[in-house]
Amino acid sequence: MSQALIDMLLRDTDCARVDGRSLDGFLNTPGAAVLFVAGFNAKRGETGDVAVVLRELLLDFPGTLRGGLVAAEAEPTVQTRFKAPVVPCLIVLRDGEPVAKLPGIKDWEDYVRAVKEAVGDSEQMGNA
Repeated sequence: MSQALIDMLLRDTDCARVDGRSLDGFLNTPGAAVLFVAGFNAKRGETGDVAVVLRELLLDFPGTLRGGLVAAEAEPTVQTRFKAPVVPCLIVLRDGEPVAKLPGIKDWEDYVRAVKEAVGDSEQMGNA
């Protein structure tokens, strides 16, 4: 994934960088969250598209959804922990537990449905 896309994601949203030291803290924070396993070492073409999807989700669910960009060195740990071998992948969480794993690029409705399930309120949809 290009540095420009990483910068955009971090600049435009409150997306956090999640590494081995901060993973448990991220997961132990209550509420809805999305972990982005970009596959830094895989060089997949879809990675940039998924980064843009995460940016839009975080902007559409402000204050309701947290985002975490998994650092390259923490990706194997996250992939094993959540049984998510395919990258790029968005792992949608509710109170630290997986609600959905969305590998590759999907339809926008799939992302919104998973986030709404994590949020736990079918009426909370932001601008989605």
